[in-house]
Amino acid sequence: MPPKVKTQQEKIQAVVLTDSFEESFSSKPKCLLPLVGVPLIEYTLEFLNNSQINEIFLIVTSEEVQQYIKQSKWKVNVIMSMESRSIGDVMRDIDNRGIISGDFLLVTGDIVTNIDFNSIWSYHKTKKSTDKDYMMTIALTNSKTKFVGSSFIMENQTNKCIYYQDIDKTIDIDPELIEDGEFIIRNDLVDCHIDVCTPLVPQIFQDNFDYQELRSDMLKGVLTSDILRKTIYIYQSNEYSGRVTGWNSYDSISKDILARWCFPLVPDSNLSETSYGYEFNNIYKEEKVLLAQSCKIGTSTAIGRNTQVGEGTSIKKSVVGRNCIIGKNCDISNSYIWDDSVVDDNTKLHHVIDKEPLSFYKLSINGSDDSIASMKKKKTKRRFSTNSVLSEPEEDFAIEGFATVSRAIENNHDIDTALLELNTLRMSMNVDYHEVRSVTSEAIIKKVVDFISTDTLKPQEATLKLFTNWGKMFKRQTFGAEGEVDLLNILEEEITDLDESYNQVVLFCVVKTLYDLEIIEEENILRWWSTNGETKVRELTKKFITWLEEAEEDSDEE
Repeated sequence: MPPKVKTQQEKIQAVVLTDSFEESFSSKPKCLLPLVGVPLIEYTLEFLNNSQINEIFLIVTSEEVQQYIKQSKWKVNVIMSMESRSIGDVMRDIDNRGIISGDFLLVTGDIVTNIDFNSIWSYHKTKKSTDKDYMMTIALTNSKTKFVGSSFIMENQTNKCIYYQDIDKTIDIDPELIEDGEFIIRNDLVDCHIDVCTPLVPQIFQDNFDYQELRSDMLKGVLTSDILRKTIYIYQSNEYSGRVTGWNSYDSISKDILARWCFPLVPDSNLSETSYGYEFNNIYKEEKVLLAQSCKIGTSTAIGRNTQVGEGTSIKKSVVGRNCIIGKNCDISNSYIWDDSVVDDNTKLHHVIDKEPLSFYKLSINGSDDSIASMKKKKTKRRFSTNSVLSEPEEDFAIEGFATVSRAIENNHDIDTALLELNTLRMSMNVDYHEVRSVTSEAIIKKVVDFISTDTLKPQEATLKLFTNWGKMFKRQTFGAEGEVDLLNILEEEITDLDESYNQVVLFCVVKTLYDLEIIEEENILRWWSTNGETKVRELTKKFITWLEEAEEDSDEE
C-alpha cells in the first residue's frame, strides 16, 4: 500500500488588542475588569480557544496585563508595545516586526461572544476566492445587546461594504459609490470588532501614518479611496456578541451572561478557576458561600467564594465577589460588588458598580510599625455603608424611565408621545431595549397594584385594563424571539414579588393579553415557559400553556 500523505494543518493567526486606546472609565486595565467573577480578557481568549486558530499574538501595553498573562494558563505570544498610543501605532508595530505570515483574525480583548469563528473563516475564504481585490471581512451581529450602532452601507446581494459612518453622525456619501445596484443601510447591527484581515491591512496603516483608528480612519479611508479599490465584506451573525466600552455595556453584558444568552460562556463553565454552580432562576454560587437563613437571593445573581450574607438581606440581579461580608437587612439590586468588600447593615445598593475600589478603602491602623506593615501585605476590604455613594445621578435611566411611563399612565397621555419621550431618554443615556422593557413593565404593574390595593378594581380587571391599553408600548420595544422571551422574563420576575393572593391571576392575564395583542408569538411563549420550570406563580398560567400546546398539536395534525 502507498504511504499515507499527511495533510498540513492550515495556519491561522490571531492578533488580540488588549488596549482599545479609548478614554478610560476605570483605574484598572479594561481587559482585566472582573465580569461575573472572570477577567474580561478570559472571555476573548476562550472564544479563540474554541476556534481553529493555532497562533495567538497578544498586543500588550500594560505591565499589569503582561503579569496577568504570564501567570495564566494561556500559551500565547505576548508582544509588548509600550510606546503605542493608538490602534494605528500597534498595526504599524506589527508590520515592522513581520509576525504576520498570512490572513489573520483581529479582535479586541474586551469582547464576549459565542460566534462560530469557523463559519466566519469559511465565509472569508469564499469571498477571497471569488474577489481578487478582497481585503477584509467584518463581523456584525443581531445580538440582543442593542446599543446605538454605527452605519454600514452594503450591497444588498453580496454584502460588500460600500460605506461606513461613525455613531450618531449624518450619512454624507458620494453618490458615485452607490450608483450601481441595490444597497441597504444598517445601523441596527452590533459591531463585534471581530475582523478577518489579509496582510494588506497592517500595510495600509504603514503607508498612512495619519491613520489611528480601525474604523473611522482605515475602514472609511479604504472605502472612499480612488486609488486602493479594495473590497470589504460584512459577515452577519445571529449569535451573541457584546463589547465592554463603558459602565452601561459592562452592566448589560454582565446581565446577559447571568441570563445565559452567551451559552456556552456562562458562569458555571468556570473559565478562570472559578467554581460556580448553577441553581434555579439563574442563581450562581461558588463554594463556601455562607447564607443566613432569612436572606433572599433573587434571580440573575452570582456570589463568590467565602462570601457571607446576613439575616434579612435581599440580593438580586447582582454580582458579589469573593471574601465579601454583606451585613444584615441590606437591599442590593443591579449592582456589582468586587472581591474583599464589606457592606454594612441596613445598606441599600441600587445600580452600583465598584468601579474605583480605592475610593472605598477605610483602614483602621493603630499606629505601630508592625501593624502598618501587616496591613500592606493583606487585602483590605472595601466598605459600603449607608453613607456611601450608592447610586448613579438622578438622570439614571431606571429612575427617569420609570417616571416617564408612570406619568404617561397617570395623565392618560397619547401612547406615541410616551414612546417618543422614552426613546429620547433611551438614546441620550445609551441604554439597551432590555432596560426600556424593564421600566415600562415596572410602571404598568405598579399601577395594577395601585388599583388592587385601593379596591378600585379586582386583580383581573386591573390587569386587563392596563395591559390592553399600555401593553401596546411593547410593540415598539420588543424585536424578535429573544426580545419577546426577555419581556416575559422581566414581567414574571416583577409579578412574582406581588402579593401571593393575586399574583397568579396577574401573570395569567398579562401573558394572555400580550398573546391576544400579537405582541408575543405563541412559539416564544412556549420557549419562555420551558426555561424556568414550574413555580407557584405559574400555576394558573399553566392552563393557558396547555391550551397553546394542544392547539399547536391539532394544527400539526391537520
